[in-house]
Amino acid sequence: MVKKKLFYTGWNFKCGYGEWLLIDALKKLLTASDVVAFPIIIVDAKEGAVKFYENFDFKSFYDAPNKLFITVATV
Repeated sequence: MVKKKLFYTGWNFKCGYGEWLLIDALKKLLTASDVVAFPIIIVDAKEGAVKFYENFDFKSFYDAPNKLFITVATV
């Protein structure tokens, strides 16, 4: 799901700044993963932001619902 959005270069007015910032961060992490191997990306989300990350296929840890992760392979 994220991969389609990562390489989209046009402007989408329905897309908020948070989405653009996340996509930019994931692009940079993908580039870094070519040099330094890491299997997952972990986010420590604020209370109301969990659903936002879940829209991008992030999964929450069982013992910490505000900590979410996504595999580099998924990105």
